[in-house]
Amino acid sequence: GVIKDIVDNLPSQSQLVIGTRVLQEIGLAKYRAKGQLLEISTKQLRFSIEEPSDFLVSRHKIDLSREYIEQIYERAEGWITAILLASLTLEGEYSPGVFVERLSGSNQSISDYLAQAVLDRQPNSVRRFLLYTSIVRDLNVSICNVLLPESSSEQILANLSKNHIFLTELDHKDKTYKYHSLFSEFLREKLHERYPNEVPELHLRASRWYEQNEQIVPAIAHAIEGRDYERAMSLLDSAAQTLLSKGRMRLLSQLLSKLPSGYRLRNPKVALAWIWALCLTAGPQVALDMLKKSGLDQSQAPSVYPHVIAIWTHIYLLMDEPAKAIEIGEPFLQKLPSAEPFA
Repeated sequence: GVIKDIVDNLPSQSQLVIGTRVLQEIGLAKYRAKGQLLEISTKQLRFSIEEPSDFLVSRHKIDLSREYIEQIYERAEGWITAILLASLTLEGEYSPGVFVERLSGSNQSISDYLAQAVLDRQPNSVRRFLLYTSIVRDLNVSICNVLLPESSSEQILANLSKNHIFLTELDHKDKTYKYHSLFSEFLREKLHERYPNEVPELHLRASRWYEQNEQIVPAIAHAIEGRDYERAMSLLDSAAQTLLSKGRMRLLSQLLSKLPSGYRLRNPKVALAWIWALCLTAGPQVALDMLKKSGLDQSQAPSVYPHVIAIWTHIYLLMDEPAKAIEIGEPFLQKLPSAEPFA
């Protein structure tokens, strides 16, 4: 090509600067081997964790705490343009909290940029691929094929990575990728705008894939997003005790809080797991109120009452009433199952 001819015939002592998102094959390997090539990658172009603070102080005189710096860095992933575009929307509001809130894929300036500079320039097949696959955090050929059975997922992922379309390779061996977090937010918003009726089915496809690949937490989360609450409850029934035993209280509470209230108390095993999670995240009084509301405190079922006794005991210990905890728990010590950590 023309650029290759220019590179190959540069006069001695000449320098050529090429700025591009997509680098065509122009025979750079020989210059790299001779030490005659300086390459500046996207990784080197990103802000470090300290640089957003320096940029915003000089531009808007915003004094940022370390907490806000970390939030900005995590959201922008070092992407300078996003921080610049978000800063342009401050309009005199110099609060760090306002800035962090506006640093998202739904920010109008960032959204317009991503639409015009990235999404709208893609062929229809790639555009749909980007939108449909935005619902999952990590991408690989297998799950992309499930979300878009007719697509050439392997080729599209390779091209997106090669062309630096906001896609980061997480694992070279397994060919696992992730979208830039702001780009992912932007794509999900556009997906809901353009294909609202497709969204639930996409989540259910993802849920089934994660279940088949023994990744129960995202399987549950996508079942909830797909509004298949029966499926979510079935998955929770098999996973709740495991999550409890691993100390995933906050995660369990978050998952259950997304379910309609009528579902959370329908299954005794799931309801007990939720009450345990509430006890250790929201506090004993919240758990006590929910235990009474559930009616499980009146149950004599062998699969239920040992958990109820253990929860009662724990609640009173957390309320600094050890005498009451002993009074309730001691008579049942010999009857409680020893193989279950939360009973």
